[in-house]
Amino acid sequence: MLFETQNFLIKDVDTNSTLTYKEPESIYDMCWYPFMNSNDPSSCCFAVSSKDQPIHLWDAYNGSLRASYALIDHRERFVAPNSLCFTPDGTKILCGYFNSLAYFDVLTPGSDYTHIPLIASRKSIDGQKGIVSALSVCQTRGLIAVGTYSKTIFLYDMETFEPVLMLPEFQSGLTQIEFSHDGNFLFTASRCDDSIKVWDLRNCDEPLLEFPRKGMINQRLYFQLTSDYLITGDTDGTVSFYDINCLETGRMVNKKIGRDSIPAAKLFGDLLVTCQGSRCFEDEEVEKNISMWTIKNINFE
Repeated sequence: MLFETQNFLIKDVDTNSTLTYKEPESIYDMCWYPFMNSNDPSSCCFAVSSKDQPIHLWDAYNGSLRASYALIDHRERFVAPNSLCFTPDGTKILCGYFNSLAYFDVLTPGSDYTHIPLIASRKSIDGQKGIVSALSVCQTRGLIAVGTYSKTIFLYDMETFEPVLMLPEFQSGLTQIEFSHDGNFLFTASRCDDSIKVWDLRNCDEPLLEFPRKGMINQRLYFQLTSDYLITGDTDGTVSFYDINCLETGRMVNKKIGRDSIPAAKLFGDLLVTCQGSRCFEDEEVEKNISMWTIKNINFE
């Protein structure tokens, strides 16, 4: 069954921003500190990567800049990572950019970092080439998943950064990759793709299954992975919940909440936050908003 109306309601809240953070250039990526807890102000922070700037660690309580981490190239210019993530223990910031990874110790701001090239040289035919567009870390298995706009995903050992597994090439560039909580499965999304693919890392010759969603657009459509659900929006204003505890059945329930693309949908307890909007011509009438919904229960077919 679909969501019943009383189970999916708009929540009347004040949506005025509490704090505003201004970066000098366009933002490439951001990530929250993994142990963020609003009851502990010291844990409330997030990292941001923006064009031609160091990585900035912002305080989410008072809006101050806590620290900067600078990637610098051979011409002494700042390099902005295309993708960011904290390691699960919160001690390092992992960065992905052209043909490379790097990581910073969170407690050591500045330009002291470890560089990990993904190819031996620019002319090398081996290794993983291209802009690193997506990252995910699995602490339990000691793996880092690296996706690129060049349509590849490699898995690396966290200690040695040696490649241990390569997935089959995709049809388009990767936009998001996430490990399951047990580390046995990898969920992937790519540009202009009508599905989120699930890979069993014990046998990844082909996807274990695909979760359909309308995604024929260059805009990133993010998904959220919880212990019970995969939650995603699509290009026609629909939010879908998939039951990941029964992967073989692909059980799902969805609800159309608008007309325009939903690039992000996040569940926090019984509160669902959705972001809606896409690039359009000025004379087009589209919805561009952030909405909050309360969910009383989720009933699958």
